[in-house]
Amino acid sequence: PEDTKVKSFGAYCFYNSTALKTVEFPNTVESLGGSFFYECSDLLTVVLPENNKFTTLPSRLFYKCYKLGNVNLSDKITVINSDAFLQCYAMTEINLPPNLKTLATQALYGCRSVKSVVVPNGVKSIGENTFYDCQALEYLEISSGTTYLAYGAINTCPILKTLCIKC
Repeated sequence: PEDTKVKSFGAYCFYNSTALKTVEFPNTVESLGGSFFYECSDLLTVVLPENNKFTTLPSRLFYKCYKLGNVNLSDKITVINSDAFLQCYAMTEINLPPNLKTLATQALYGCRSVKSVVVPNGVKSIGENTFYDCQALEYLEISSGTTYLAYGAINTCPILKTLCIKC
């Protein structure tokens, strides 16, 4: 609702809320705690406000949200922390924000339905196992700004056909 004044949510706020299907955040939200939707296995849709005030997706934000569809990320997001989308099996695409600076360890680990990812120029390093077990990943573009790929960054992507590393 428009009259909501909630600015911050703590960690594990909806831990294991298996009946939760849809969440829409008000424009007032400035931060979300880690593991916010941890193991919300039937979560389908999350609507983040277009003019959100937060810049960081915390660790394990959508951890094991197996049925989560695509999430539109604001251009204000600069950090996607570790395990943020770990095992979001149903997610078919993710548009990484152009201002993204950090793509942490296992950020997209086990996103088995994601087909294409373009890593923005501001991302200097890609964390360990970031694209591990992305079984449907066919196209991965890494910008010229990326100078380091951590151990196993692109691992177990059996149908990866195109890896475009911009120089």
